[in-house]
Amino acid sequence: MGRSESKQVTQQSLDTSKNFQNQANQSFAATQGAIGDYQNRLNNFLAGNPYTPGGEFQRNQNLINASTADAGNAAMKITLDLAAQRSGENTAGFANNVAEAQRQTSRDLADQMAKADQARIDKETGIQQFGVQASALPADMQARLYGTGAGESVGALNPAANAAKTPGFWDEFGDSFASSLGKGLAIGSAGG
Repeated sequence: MGRSESKQVTQQSLDTSKNFQNQANQSFAATQGAIGDYQNRLNNFLAGNPYTPGGEFQRNQNLINASTADAGNAAMKITLDLAAQRSGENTAGFANNVAEAQRQTSRDLADQMAKADQARIDKETGIQQFGVQASALPADMQARLYGTGAGESVGALNPAANAAKTPGFWDEFGDSFASSLGKGLAIGSAGG
């Protein structure tokens, strides 16, 4: 390859490298914007977690369980009142039944509240684990993007580096001429 071809390869490699670097810079800027948007959305999602203590899930479960307990107590009272009206029986003996029904309702309520709290903790833990895993994505994307952009840009310079190593015609001719001249002078000096 002659010097002019070598220069063309070198220039083309430099132009390609510059083009790849410009594309990498544009991609990097666009991806930075997308990563920022992703992080904002992730933060908003995690901040809106309904399973935090005192959050929406817990308030709803408390309301549901309290309403169920109240409805159970009210139903027991209505049942006993209706039974007393139909039978004409004295309701004074129902006090023990009502007290036991209320105790059972309290136990049931405590059990349901414990189950609801366990479900809340499990769901909150799941969201937190998702948040930790999802938070790793931006750093991974940035590392891969930088590595790819820099690699393409540097890789495009390889032909230029190889072309620069290739001696041109005049380099080889000059080396050959100088070597021959040196040998001729050495022979002439030795003979004379």
